[in-house]
Amino acid sequence: MSEPEGLKAPRRRAGDTGSAPGAGPAGKLEQIRHTVCDLHAELAASGLVAWTSGNISARVPGADLMVIKPSGVGYPELTPDSMVVCDLEGRAVDDPAVNRSGYRPSSDTATHAYVYQQMPHVGGVVHTHSGYATAWAARGEPVPCVLTAMADEFGGEIPVGPFALIGSDEIGRGIVATLSGHRSPAVLMRSHGVFTIGGTAREAVKAAVMCEDAARTVHLARAYGELTPLAQDQVDALRARAGGQDMAFCPRRIADLFIGVEIQPAVKGAGGIAVGSRRGNCRGAVPVRGRMPT
Repeated sequence: MSEPEGLKAPRRRAGDTGSAPGAGPAGKLEQIRHTVCDLHAELAASGLVAWTSGNISARVPGADLMVIKPSGVGYPELTPDSMVVCDLEGRAVDDPAVNRSGYRPSSDTATHAYVYQQMPHVGGVVHTHSGYATAWAARGEPVPCVLTAMADEFGGEIPVGPFALIGSDEIGRGIVATLSGHRSPAVLMRSHGVFTIGGTAREAVKAAVMCEDAARTVHLARAYGELTPLAQDQVDALRARAGGQDMAFCPRRIADLFIGVEIQPAVKGAGGIAVGSRRGNCRGAVPVRGRMPT
């Protein structure tokens, strides 16, 4: 497969280990490589992955491409150059100037690609086998919304998706079918693990961290007796107060948010959360909470 037009990566001299991303399409791609690599370290630091399991991908704005973790590479060995650039059919770009490491993309690539095809507002996808959330997936049981934090972050329960085999877009189809029309950015795929989506890869990582936290807390609480889910009007009020963004109904493509938009650096907001411009965001930032403009 030839290299996509407009994303010609700069040729590197022997021994060059890479430099800070620059401007232009190639610079944008390099920035996404760095972001995806850095976010994988956050998965490991948060205890959401073991060995080489789990993966993160990010959509490349303005191109039908994504950047994803390579298959079978340990987290300590990941570098920006080892990230694999694929089209939205899940095929690695066949150009050594783009995919310099020669690694194969994650075995979950077809899943990520299908989500991007069907949910154009999604800019990042995360998959983990985090312990407590995956235990709920093994039971085929949604995590009930019994906490205000769950109403804020997920808008209700964390749903369960159907069982599907790895290696095709079947898992992606289950994710899309489950999350379409649902407020939650997280789904527990039956007998498999967690998949989360977000407007950016960082948002999807946050959803994965919060999913595991909620699954653990609810599991521990249920050990002491039955739990009562929050009433729907309470969930709705909490969600509205938090300004939660319902991923299934975002009206604009994530790529549109980056085209012709001035990007503002991250600053510390309430609760120490990094927030960026309402109209876009940079590496290390997440959008201000609230619904996207129509």
